[in-house]
Amino acid sequence: MNNVAKKNALPTGKAAGPREEDDGLVNPALSEHIQEQIGAKLKALFDESVNQAVPDRFVELLQALAEKEDDGSETNGGELP
Repeated sequence: MNNVAKKNALPTGKAAGPREEDDGLVNPALSEHIQEQIGAKLKALFDESVNQAVPDRFVELLQALAEKEDDGSETNGGELP
């Protein structure tokens, strides 16, 4: 096991979670490097989902709602068209 793997490895025989140090402070269970990797992957997934096209059915529902609001009419009891 190399030094990076040892640094990122969880202690054996202990559950994953925050570790309390001798000074009473709690350190995160994951290294900063691992947290950065997770953050980058989450950001990429979020960006991908934001850039996806809106399904036609959602567009139709939003247009119908906008038309009803423009007409000043009441909604149909919360039912969708």
